[in-house]
Amino acid sequence: MEHLEDAHSITGLICNKNKYLYEFWSKAHGWAPESAASLLESSMLKWQFELSETLKIWCEKGHNITDGELILAWANLGALLEGSMKFFLCVYLLDYNAEEEKIKNYGKDILPDGAMLNGLIDFYEKKELFLNFVPLFKAVQTKRNAIHSFKYRDIGSFSDFENSLKDYYLFLCDIDGTIPYP
Repeated sequence: MEHLEDAHSITGLICNKNKYLYEFWSKAHGWAPESAASLLESSMLKWQFELSETLKIWCEKGHNITDGELILAWANLGALLEGSMKFFLCVYLLDYNAEEEKIKNYGKDILPDGAMLNGLIDFYEKKELFLNFVPLFKAVQTKRNAIHSFKYRDIGSFSDFENSLKDYYLFLCDIDGTIPYP
């Protein structure tokens, strides 16, 4: 595996991985189950790649990042994490649909592409998916939710953000190593 040295190199790796996943999985018709291929085609996988590119903004700031910028950095990473979690479930849509307990919104079962981060985290925990990354999921969720806050919340430091970038990249690698290819 590549050496995860600093935020800039990690961001480049994240961009490359999300670009590859976008380019490959947005054209899954003909070899993936039709329902999964259709859902992935209509999903905005391109935005996953483009949001990965915006991580560079925060990495350029480094330890000189302001609190406001750090909150936006966490929101950026939270959106990517949520999208990656949805992506995994969309690839395995037939398995997801076969589950008795699905992700719910207002008490109704929903497809993975409509889930919010909290519902995704709960589902991943219940199904014991990527359990070693649950601390990352929860930490990013807590820090990115500062964007909604009017009172103080712990948003950590740039070093915390950088460590979470490393963990997110490892999560992407685990996803990529788990999903099927033709």
